[in-house]
Parts: sequence; structure tokens; C-alpha cells
Amino acid sequence: MLRFILVYAILNIGVVMGESKQQALQRLYANYTDYYGMVTLYNSSLSHSEQGLYDSENQHLWSGEAAILIQLNDLGRPLKLEQGYEGALVATRATIDSKPVFGLYSRHPDPFRFSKDFHAVSLDEYNGILYYTSTRKGEMDYIAHDILAYGEKNAFAYIDEAPNTNPLKEAKEQGVWTTIKQIYDYLKNKRESKVVEHLSRIRLPRDVAFYRIMAGESPKFLEMTHLVIASILSSFTSPEDTGGKLLTYFRYRAMNNKGYNNIILNLSEKIFTRQLRKQYGEYYLSELIKIYFKDEHHPFHTLAEGIK
Repeated sequence: MLRFILVYAILNIGVVMGESKQQALQRLYANYTDYYGMVTLYNSSLSHSEQGLYDSENQHLWSGEAAILIQLNDLGRPLKLEQGYEGALVATRATIDSKPVFGLYSRHPDPFRFSKDFHAVSLDEYNGILYYTSTRKGEMDYIAHDILAYGEKNAFAYIDEAPNTNPLKEAKEQGVWTTIKQIYDYLKNKRESKVVEHLSRIRLPRDVAFYRIMAGESPKFLEMTHLVIASILSSFTSPEDTGGKLLTYFRYRAMNNKGYNNIILNLSEKIFTRQLRKQYGEYYLSELIKIYFKDEHHPFHTLAEGIK
């Protein structure tokens, strides 16, 4: 136990009062990216990433958020992050019958399955991928096009042993009443349900609106309406509920990077920001990061400081 504490202290020796943003960035590269260059939730040296033991399943998301935090701090082009994560992005492109599927990704390059869903990409991770590409000044817009095109063709974002699974068809085949009971049982008792799991991965109108914007297209009316309403509502949850707020915050930043300008969306961002300031104060991003990232040594804590 003492050895573990000493190792942890040495790995985080840079975490001191007054740590600079540049120092935090170097710690991110050194201790919070795994073997493949993907940003981790906890210190990667303690999670044995070289052995395939990973501490989180949203490393696309953390990597995208890291790129935007680096951008917001004017720390220059993050070449180390680009070299690592962009290689991982290519390596995580899903394959069917040994052929790459454009617009569909797996969670990690390593085939080791830390959990039953290690290859199932969440919708949050697709957001993270596009957060990252938004910082590349149009050089990687093709990824947004691929994600949008694949989603329009298949209407879901899921890859497992049966990558062409259609969750709506599954629900219809087993019956509406059975599906409703499964959803109720899942919400009440957190019991596993493959159909519920698949349904939770269907791309909602707000997701499609975001993909269209990042691909340089205009969202349809209902898609934009859902994006605006969902974004505003995310800011009215309890102060302890930070996941949805961070997703919305970084989504706005990505759309701003894209240069997208829409009066209603701009208004929703002002309402969202005003509510966050009301809940967390002027430096709301820093407070959200502190609550969400439980590891007090995570470089994101320093990188988020002072951002309004």
C-alpha cells in the first residue's frame, strides 16, 4: 500500500499550487494518455494500459475534450496529442469482414475487452471525436461526413458481434409490451437488457443535428429544435449532475470552432451559460471539471482554471 502511495505521489509530483497550464499539459501527455495516445480518466501508469487494462471506456470523449481545453488556453498546436490520438482514431475504425467501415468506430485499438461493451462506441464518444476534429480547422471534416452518412444509412451507432443490429426491429419482434417492461425493469433495478442497451444507442435528432453542423450541413427543423431544447434543459439539472452539462458545453465549443451561426442556437447557448453561472459561479467550467473528474490530480483541473 505504501509503495502504491509513493508511486502515485511521484507520478503526480507536478501537481502543486500554482501549476502552470503548460506543466499541466505535459503531465497530461506523460501520465494521462495511454499506450495508444488516448486521454484517460485516471493516471494511465496505474491502470497498466500497456497490458490492456483500461480505467475508462470513454477515451474518445476525454481526448476530444482535451483538444478543446488546449485550444481554449492558447497552448499552441497539440502535436503530441495529434500524433497519438489521430493514430488511435484510425486504429479504432470499425471493420466488418476485415474491411474498414467509414463512420463507425470501436472504443479502443486494443482487442482486450475490459468489459462486455468494450467495442461498443457510445454516442458521447462520437461527440468526443467531433470535438477533436473541430480543432483541426477543417482538415478532418471528412470524419463528420462519414459519421453522418453511416448514421443516416443505419439509424444507430452500435457495433458488437452483430454490427447490423436494428434495435427498433428487435423491439418490434419481441413485442411493445415486453419492451416496455424491460425498460421499466432496467430503470428500476438496473438489470441488463440487450434491447434497452441498443435503444440507448440510437442517434437522436439532437445528435444528428450536431453531426450535420460538423459536416457543414444545415440541420432539419425538428433536429435543430431538439438540439436547442436538449441543450437548454441540460443546464437545469441538479448541481451534482455534470455529465450532460459538460457534453453540451464542449458541443457548443465545437460548433463555434466550425463557425456555425444560428440565432436560435446562439440564444440557447446564452441561456445555457447563464444558468451554469447561476449554479457554479463565473468559472463554471472549472467547477464542473472538479465534480466530474474525481481524480484531483487530473490535468483537466488546471487546464479548466480561469476559463469563463
